[in-house]
Amino acid sequence: MARRRKREPRPPMMTAGLLATFADAQDQIIQVQVNAWRARLEEAINSEASCRIVEASLFRQLELHEQGRPALEPSGIVDAALAGHGPADAALRRFIGPRSGDERVNHLPAAVREYIRHAVDRPRLPVAYHSRAPQIANDFVRNIIIPGMVDAVKARWPSVPRFYSTSRHRSAAYFVGVAFGLKERQTVRICEGLPNISGELAKILLGFISHDPGPSY
Repeated sequence: MARRRKREPRPPMMTAGLLATFADAQDQIIQVQVNAWRARLEEAINSEASCRIVEASLFRQLELHEQGRPALEPSGIVDAALAGHGPADAALRRFIGPRSGDERVNHLPAAVREYIRHAVDRPRLPVAYHSRAPQIANDFVRNIIIPGMVDAVKARWPSVPRFYSTSRHRSAAYFVGVAFGLKERQTVRICEGLPNISGELAKILLGFISHDPGPSY
């Protein structure tokens, strides 16, 4: 009778504990990388840089309105500038400049023409927010950067869910939230609110006006 061949031992199967250890290690790697991205963006999120981005955004809103496309009302931007909002003042001056020397000035919104009459001959306002207001701008720029970072995490680690953590993987929103000191659900809300950028600009202007009446012209 032929002898039965001795069965070779099977290689040990990866246990749940080892899987968990691997997932923890990956989480640490992702978090270290996201924290490094956040550190490199530090200067882009400071108050001065934020104000320049707000200025550019307000300028774009004026252009969109001129083209007949959905945008903030120029009167709101003018009200903010008259209240001492530096980025609004800078955006208006940049917008008015090339139009003030030709017939286009007659087609500017009434509020903008009024701003020319009241403010253009006065000194430019400082672009930076005063000490009581920088968080308004910082949040605006942060809320633009965060969705891009969430997308970057998802692109680099496709197995990671975009928004909501599961029993197997932390989400990209979780990692980015940790880097910014936010909870996952706060990060998700910021990402979902990105299309409402015009509304966010309006909040910045209204918030500034309500907290700082500024000079009276």
